Amino acid sequence: LSIPGNSISSKCSYSKRQSEGQQEKAHDPYALEILKRIAPSRKKMRKAGVPKQKIAALVLSS
Repeated sequence: LSIPGNSISSKCSYSKRQSEGQQEKAHDPYALEILKRIAPSRKKMRKAGVPKQKIAALVLSS
């Protein structure tokens, strides 16, 4: 099962591009406050597109 490296990197850059807009929302403090209230669970936050570091920080701070 050999996967060409360029297909992996293109997938990474695509997902990065896709999640950039979602991460911008997560950087907004008001958005974080809203996420804390409407998405207390990690699964919901992942669905909302919150970066893993932000989820970890929110889980630790709550």
